[in-house]
Amino acid sequence: MVVILLNMISGIIIDTFGAIRTKKQEIENDIKQKCFICGIEASVFDHYGDDEGGFKAHISSAHNIWQYVYFLIYLREKDEIEYNGTESYVRHCLNKNDTNFLPINQAIVLTDYKLRQTRAEAELHKFVNETHKIVKEIEKKMEKFQTTISQEK
Repeated sequence: MVVILLNMISGIIIDTFGAIRTKKQEIENDIKQKCFICGIEASVFDHYGDDEGGFKAHISSAHNIWQYVYFLIYLREKDEIEYNGTESYVRHCLNKNDTNFLPINQAIVLTDYKLRQTRAEAELHKFVNETHKIVKEIEKKMEKFQTTISQEK
């Protein structure tokens, strides 16, 4: 009976450590594979923001966590009377425990990519329409040519 009880306790301990290890691995993966500021996965930046240097460039420049920390310290140290509009907004959000000032699920490099992609799609659509018009004109000329040939026979 004691052996069974000890085995049950050992099983619970092992399962608990396994769960803790799994949770720790998930957290470490999030730290390595997601931007802390915007929460976008590294693979998105490596795929779409490749022109800009990918994920490493994103977290070291655009969403450098230390720049955000320094800005928050700067706000805390600066006299509120001297705040500009942005600083006042961020301070107001902080006082309300609101994180709306953070660019959650947003990154300029991805917005630029989407804008370039939209422009490219518009150009492609225009090209397809122009090509379609040319094909229609050629079809009309072919019909006229066939009509002319059949009338000459």
